[in-house]
Amino acid sequence: MRRDSSVAAAVLNPPFSIHAQRVGLRDMGTIVAALGLYQGFVSYVMRAWARANAETLVAYIAAYLEGLRWARDPANRPGAIALYAERLALPRDIAAEIYAAAVDPAEGLAADAAVDLAGLATVLRLRADFVGKTPAAAETYLDLSYYRGALAERAE
Repeated sequence: MRRDSSVAAAVLNPPFSIHAQRVGLRDMGTIVAALGLYQGFVSYVMRAWARANAETLVAYIAAYLEGLRWARDPANRPGAIALYAERLALPRDIAAEIYAAAVDPAEGLAADAAVDLAGLATVLRLRADFVGKTPAAAETYLDLSYYRGALAERAE
């Protein structure tokens, strides 16, 4: 963006947003502030694959939830920051900013990776607008049975 003036704006997540600010690019605010609720991170699979691999899918989601719970626990802040720094090869101060963004209660990672239907509807509307179509209802894309299975597995 610094080299190409035809690029006026971009949606950047940490660490890219942090790097952009540090080289003097202007932060125009968060996607949530600009557009409202926004489901920015999701994992997905084809329904046929999910049915054929239900046990694996539930185990994957359960492991993800365990890691997310660990990362969001304030007691694990130093360890989480160290992992960001090590695994992403980042300076510790940038890793700390990423962690702060990730655990932000308003715009960070959702507790237990909860799906926000209003946020998903925003994503679908934006994508449909881009191609000139009407979006389907957010619920059309969801089968939360595997997620609920993972939650139940972790509750035990």
